[in-house]
This record gives sequence, C-alpha cells and structure tokens, in this order.
Amino acid sequence: MAVNERESIITRSTTNALKEIDICGIIQKELSKYLQSDELISEKSNDNEQYSRHSNIRIFGLESHDSSSEAAEVCTKVVVDFCKDELGVDVKKDEIDRAHSVGRPNGNKARALIVKFKSHFSKIKVMKAKRQLKGKRIYVNEDLTKHNLWLLKQTKEACKGKGYVYTVDGNIFVKSRDSDNLIRLCRLVDLEHHNYEVSF
Repeated sequence: MAVNERESIITRSTTNALKEIDICGIIQKELSKYLQSDELISEKSNDNEQYSRHSNIRIFGLESHDSSSEAAEVCTKVVVDFCKDELGVDVKKDEIDRAHSVGRPNGNKARALIVKFKSHFSKIKVMKAKRQLKGKRIYVNEDLTKHNLWLLKQTKEACKGKGYVYTVDGNIFVKSRDSDNLIRLCRLVDLEHHNYEVSF
C-alpha cells in the first residue's frame, strides 16, 4: 500500500473518530440539560406538594378510636382535647378542616393523626406550643412530603451533635452549635458545602 493511500486512510479514520467524539459531546450536553430539567421539575413538584400541606400537622402517640363509624368526628375531638389539655391552646372544632389516622394499625401502638387546619394561623399556634410536650411520648411535626421527610432524617443523622435541625413551613433548617450560622437545605449536597459529613 502506498504511503499516500495509507495517510489518506489514517486521515479519514481520524476525521470519523473526531466526528464521533463531537457527537458524543453533543449527546452528553443534551443529556445533562435533560437531567437538570428533570431535577428542576422534580423540585418544583415537591415544592408544590409541600405547599399543599402548609396547614397540616402530624401528631404521634395519641390514642384515637378510629374504628368508629364516626372516625373523622372522633379524631377531630381528640385533636381539640389534645390541644387544650396537653398544649394549653384553644383550638375550635371549626378551625379543623379534617383529621384522620394514617398508617397501618400496629398492635396497641397508636397510629399517627394527620390534621388539616382551615388556616395557617391555627397550625402555627399549635406548632409554637409543642414545646409543652417536652419529656412526653407525644410528638407534633409538620406534614412533610416523602422527599422532605427523607431529607430531614438524613440531615438529622449528619448533624448529630453538631447542629440543631428543624422545619418551618416544610423548609429544613440547620443551626450550628458553634456559630449563629443558619442553613436552609433543599438538597443533601447543601450540607457538604457547609462541611457536614453526609453518608448515603
């Protein structure tokens, strides 16, 4: 084979290889755009779902006789009595849109109650009073989306002994024990940016 012909074959092969590399680069860029777009859509969907729960709370450790045919009515009364007796907060029956048990029955263990208030103000006054439950086996939490609940659990694990983790209107915050720094988290990677160890 002549030298010129060999050079021509090498040149064509190199050109084709470079074209393939260019195509791969274009595909990678498009894939990256798609993944970023998909992530934004997921975040927006999560935000919308969390917003739809902004007047909700979950109460753990309360007995509710949800086997009754008037389960919703019974749960509402349980919540009103709980707020008065345990929190010292006056919550009227008509402040509650609905209340019902969630989760599967587990022996004698009480199922959680989910409470949807008619106004955000009613939720806030209950959340502010939950400090009255310190030392008791009853807990009041915000009604978080599946993603935000997962993020909260991971954050608490990563910040154990290093910071105080809490939620406000579905947003997760971390306050460092060593400073006044307050971090709002949207993703777990946000913790790594603030030198918290994260294990998946």
